[in-house]
Amino acid sequence: MKKFKLLGLVAILAIFMSTALYAQGGLILKAEYDVSGNLKDKDDSGDGTDTKAGFGVAAEFMAGEGQFVYGIGGAYLFPRGSDDFGDDNATFSFIPVYGVVKFNLMQGNLVPQVIGHIGYDFWTGSDELKGGGELTGGLYWAAGAGLEFGQLVVTGMYKVFSGKFENSGITFFDGTYTTITLGAGFAF
Repeated sequence: MKKFKLLGLVAILAIFMSTALYAQGGLILKAEYDVSGNLKDKDDSGDGTDTKAGFGVAAEFMAGEGQFVYGIGGAYLFPRGSDDFGDDNATFSFIPVYGVVKFNLMQGNLVPQVIGHIGYDFWTGSDELKGGGELTGGLYWAAGAGLEFGQLVVTGMYKVFSGKFENSGITFFDGTYTTITLGAGFAF
């Protein structure tokens, strides 16, 4: 079942990629700041584990004109940790690859947007975090808003990364990492 979900997601991303590459489009490069983050196991009834703020970078290739714009993107979240890990060297990061849809609310020099992402994330971590175990990624999605002023791009997004941590065949974490992310960059 998991393989079929992953294949379906890859097919959707391939469609986004092929149409974006053949249509006229532009490149958007952004620096991002995760204001807050939380790791939460799906079996945990508590609040999860708060993580330290972190930075990231993103690139998106967009196509389409008018109100509906679409494309592909990828990002890298620089390593971050948590005071709850007990080791400052225990850090993790995510690398999402995703399809992007934007709905421009109006046209002109100042363009407000509603933005959505869906894709797959790769979860990586330091040896101090993994302790011999393995991290795997999963479904990534995000929703938010943006504003384009000429070439300047500003975004605010709620992002959800899925992942699993296993060691010796035992699953120790199967859940999500959520962030509130502010981004700024340029469209070329």
